[in-house]
Amino acid sequence: MKQTGYIFVMMMVISSLIFTSCNKDHTCTDGEQNQGELGIDCGGPCDACVIIPQTCNDNIQNQTETGVDCGGPCPPCGITGGPTCTDGIMNGTETGVDCGGDDCPACDPVAGSNFSATINGEEWEAPMADAVVNSGVIRIQGADAAAGRSVVLAHDGAFETGTYPLLAGVTLFNDNSLQPTEAVVCQLLDSANGSITFTTFDTGSQTVSGTFSFTCTDASGILTGDGILSGQFSNISY
Repeated sequence: MKQTGYIFVMMMVISSLIFTSCNKDHTCTDGEQNQGELGIDCGGPCDACVIIPQTCNDNIQNQTETGVDCGGPCPPCGITGGPTCTDGIMNGTETGVDCGGDDCPACDPVAGSNFSATINGEEWEAPMADAVVNSGVIRIQGADAAAGRSVVLAHDGAFETGTYPLLAGVTLFNDNSLQPTEAVVCQLLDSANGSITFTTFDTGSQTVSGTFSFTCTDASGILTGDGILSGQFSNISY
């Protein structure tokens, strides 16, 4: 009877040793989900598991995507290569969906937009007005393509209401109608001689309104009078 009890005790000791031996190798670096871990080597007795956010470039079809990293919250599937003017997305340097910027056609002007100026005492209103933003500079233009006339205003300051100096060398006036043999091209040479006032600068709807005035210098002296161009613009889309 004593021998039977001894054998039973020994079996329990051996079993305990085997169990301990099998489990002593369970660690937080064994590459397996064990010992109460919530993931492989994380959670439970180990460090908390790191949740990797789902993105449009994780090479996994997740977050309601309709393909791997496309569709749903990601760019439409089937579009390859860089941004284009026909991909249905406002990307690249576009200022609207597939319009504006450096490469795409100008966006349709906002209804009610206008650009007018006083040039050599003449009141002129541009049939077309638009604006583009590139490298932190907004260029606002009023133009008459048929007459070959345009006024370009350039601003590289804050995108908010206020009065600022115009950007010299980029603010200019072109006209093919004042001289029969050559076009008039004059520009603002010194920012101290030109200013722009934004009465509205809506970065939400991307429209601007305001007034401007600058001295337009032309070496040939074709621009008569005091050489000052002034005017106003309203509801111009950029």
